[in-house]
Amino acid sequence: MKLASLLGHVHELLALVADGERPADLVLDGFFRARRYLGSRDRRFVSETSFGVLRHRRRAEALVEAALLEVGDRPLAEDFRLLVITAYLVAIAGVEVSPEAVAEKLKDWRLKEPLPDILERLRTVALAEPAGAAARLGLRHSFPDWMAERFIALLGEEEALRLAAALNQPAPLCLRVNTLRATREACREALAAEGVASAPTALSPWGLVLERRVNLPGLDSFRRGLFEVQDEASQIVALLVDAAPGQRVLDACAGSGGKSLALAAAMEDRGMVVAADVSEARLRPLAQRAARAGATCVRPRLVGSLYELTAEGAIYDRVLVDAPCSLTGTLRRNPGLKWTLSETAVAEAAARQLSILEEVASLLKPGGRLVYATCSMLREEDEDVVAAFLARHGEFTLTPPAEVRAKLGLGGIAAGDTLRLWPHRHGTDGFYAAVLARN
Repeated sequence: MKLASLLGHVHELLALVADGERPADLVLDGFFRARRYLGSRDRRFVSETSFGVLRHRRRAEALVEAALLEVGDRPLAEDFRLLVITAYLVAIAGVEVSPEAVAEKLKDWRLKEPLPDILERLRTVALAEPAGAAARLGLRHSFPDWMAERFIALLGEEEALRLAAALNQPAPLCLRVNTLRATREACREALAAEGVASAPTALSPWGLVLERRVNLPGLDSFRRGLFEVQDEASQIVALLVDAAPGQRVLDACAGSGGKSLALAAAMEDRGMVVAADVSEARLRPLAQRAARAGATCVRPRLVGSLYELTAEGAIYDRVLVDAPCSLTGTLRRNPGLKWTLSETAVAEAAARQLSILEEVASLLKPGGRLVYATCSMLREEDEDVVAAFLARHGEFTLTPPAEVRAKLGLGGIAAGDTLRLWPHRHGTDGFYAAVLARN
């Protein structure tokens, strides 16, 4: 397909991402399903360019602003977005783009004549570093200032820059081997027989990381339930629950049940895992996934509120609260979230997280373990929520997750009172987890 047409497809896809509330990867899937005429090379260009623009949007926009200083009026929104795509390609990705290809998609004829000069300025313009650590990080790695401020508060400027750079890299494709069906080595051999190369994950004893992206549902090993797609950090959180055969376990915010299935495997499919969620749409795939995995102990449970379980008098040995959150730990996968997430949404998420902990507090038996986890890297949703919960519930104590360190030799990742996993340190999604014991 001609470059001009590919630029048009990228422009259209980014407009859909900007206009909707779904993550960019889901928008991309639907976009390609509706355009099956696109070949594999064209799909790769559209997806890589679109995600590249989302990762580097702020810097690309600044380059366009600088390149247009001599043009005069700001272009139409459509043309500005097209120039941002072009700036990403020529100045950040190093792709050669001809003026003719861009001009073919421009709506404003006034830009077409100076376009060669604009493209040259995009390649050569030097952006001045702004004052202030957050603004410097934000411009260099394309993050909103408020998010950069939080990263710096957690890590300091130097390490926050490394985190931001890591968040702008694509995430690896990671699998959790289903130990109800196969060992990790047996699963790896089955994948290799289908032409899929993999390597053991560095931290999780259940994990494999693939060397390239493949159509997983088309694999016989997938249909046989040998694995599930699950980031390594998410696997480590399931390990923290330390669920044992014969126990009653509650996955309080189960979603589509990835951690519920991991818990069932850890329990050797003996006992009960209640996978509760308030969303029927999120919970719906779990029954099929559990059947494929051979996890008969998983019980999907649609609830209006977790208080429904309290009213039934159910008591659990383990409770996992993988709370709905800002998802900042998943920015490698969903870079468009940078531009849609707000500080208000973070505050609302933190309030909801504390409410969920309140709902499940009485469901844990004395001596039991509650694991609170988020895929957020923001203190408001992590340490602050746990501190607020402990201040209200003297019957709970924070237990350092030393068991993970001792069992798996994970060293410093579990050295403190809570667990934090970072993309730039551990190669995983950003995750937080706290282990709470009921006295």
